[in-house]
Amino acid sequence: MRKKLHIFFVDPMSYNNLSIYDNLLINNIHDVEIEYFASHLFDLGEQYYPVHKIYKYNNKSKLVKLFSYLRSQWKLFNRIKKERPDVVHFQWLKIPFYDVRLIKKIKQLGIKTLFTAHNLVPHGSGRKYEDIYKRIYNELDGIIVHSERTKEELIERFGISSHKIEVIAHGLLKPNEVDSVKVESLILEYKEQMNLNNETVFAALGIINLYKGVDITINAWKNSTLCNNNESKLIIGGSGNLDELEELQYCANTLVLNRFLSDEEFTALLRITDFLILPYREISQSGVLLTAMEQKKRVIVSDVGGLTEPFKFGKIGYIIESPPTPEELSKSIHGAIKEKDEYPSDEVWKKISEFYSWGAIGEKTKNLYFNLAKKVLDQISLYLL
Repeated sequence: MRKKLHIFFVDPMSYNNLSIYDNLLINNIHDVEIEYFASHLFDLGEQYYPVHKIYKYNNKSKLVKLFSYLRSQWKLFNRIKKERPDVVHFQWLKIPFYDVRLIKKIKQLGIKTLFTAHNLVPHGSGRKYEDIYKRIYNELDGIIVHSERTKEELIERFGISSHKIEVIAHGLLKPNEVDSVKVESLILEYKEQMNLNNETVFAALGIINLYKGVDITINAWKNSTLCNNNESKLIIGGSGNLDELEELQYCANTLVLNRFLSDEEFTALLRITDFLILPYREISQSGVLLTAMEQKKRVIVSDVGGLTEPFKFGKIGYIIESPPTPEELSKSIHGAIKEKDEYPSDEVWKKISEFYSWGAIGEKTKNLYFNLAKKVLDQISLYLL
């Protein structure tokens, strides 16, 4: 007879920051038996919990990628039928039109389904996936979101009952272990490349995409007195295509690294940054923000999703209007230059660390697992009466 609650923790996108999130969460969920179904790209080494690398769709052509993912989901369903876990906890869904059917089949087995809605719909998709995600949210037994604002949007936009939704924060993200000698070498290299002395350094780091408002950052910089300003520097680092990047070549105080950044490169760039710029058009929560918070970096964020939540503990930068505009961002950047040396107190960072504590997040997640499993037992007991 099984003594512990049995959970299938499923993440087809378990690589880069997503694998760090999964690993930190699972390691802080105690007294529960967890099996992890992950991507073959999961590379955090040996873990105390079983890791099944069943997802191998990456780097395949479009049609082959589709069949590979469907095959992995079929393998997952067969494991679910065989092992009968108490809860299946999905982190991401790659093909929602198929995944909704999978969720329905799992429920027909009497097994509870839970989904962490890191984003309510895929980034930049507009209303394209709204109907299918409404079906998914209605099929699920539980939904985790990372902020009260996202919970309100889920209720209003999709008509989901508040009783089904649990707000559990996304914890602080510590960068991967890096070669410290390499990081220090890169810091010196970047400082020399930028001719950096005591200027205020602003940065937009991570994958370059329109939903992140990187174009807004570029327009704020090139169309104002910031371009060639001798008190400031701008770094844009990350992979992605954006035509506006070329326009920064006329600003002498910028560094553009338009490619995938290694862990050492990302860490070095973050270390020399004073303010991280996050003028997102849409987001529920940002891993880059939570990495910045872990490193005690100040930020300029748009008033969307959970980006403003850390500000309730103190002034850690600037909040700009949503949707963000280059003019508003430029104004905040100028304000930040004047306040470069006005750092938040240690008490502010302590409160942020406590709020985004993985220990508390793991405990809340475990309690949710037990509550979902209890509903199954209650239903069985009611049936037997």
